Amino acid sequence: MIKETKKIAQLLNDKKITQEEYDLLINAINKKESRLFKIFNPYPHLNEISAIIIGSLSVISMTLLAPIANVTFTGLLDLQTTKDVLYWQAAQRCFLRNIMIIAIWTLGTWVAATICKQKNLRFIDFLIGSVIPRVPYMIVVLLYLLFFKVTEIDPQLKEVSGATTLFIVMLTVPGLILNLVYLFFGFEHASGLQSKKLWISFISLIFIIETLTVILSRTILS
Repeated sequence: MIKETKKIAQLLNDKKITQEEYDLLINAINKKESRLFKIFNPYPHLNEISAIIIGSLSVISMTLLAPIANVTFTGLLDLQTTKDVLYWQAAQRCFLRNIMIIAIWTLGTWVAATICKQKNLRFIDFLIGSVIPRVPYMIVVLLYLLFFKVTEIDPQLKEVSGATTLFIVMLTVPGLILNLVYLFFGFEHASGLQSKKLWISFISLIFIIETLTVILSRTILS
């Protein structure tokens, strides 16, 4: 399925088929895909408005709930527990960091695809590929809140065992993995890159943007 999609995308990039023909072919392929694959790669199945709404609601939810769970986002992939600060101060910091992460990943992926001389690029596709990956971390925040509610452990993590702390940290692993999956498929969908160019660009972007966002979060937005 993936190979077929890439071939069709290449035909569109080479202007051998029209956008309408591309959409028809992609829709025909998507009908054959399993529901599980749609969960891991939702981009072909979301329209622009739905994707922006879902991403925006995730950021808003994270902004409002993360301070309660004492969680903050200090990088593209980085999620950490926070120190005791005022709720609205933590919420503002969470919101600004998420916006910064989305903006830098959107711009970075668009620049990478442009450097690779890809055609028919749409900036909105890169934005969607940046907001949807925030959804897994919104789910992680909900898991944190549920865990603290059920166990009645203080979100400040005061006087907890090492095993409990490790378990709490492990709650982020599924979110981290799904975040990476969404970042990859979002970049692939928006850029149309394939094989070596796709993987080299993606891995390079992960390292560069993770480092940049962590530095900015811990300096400008600390």
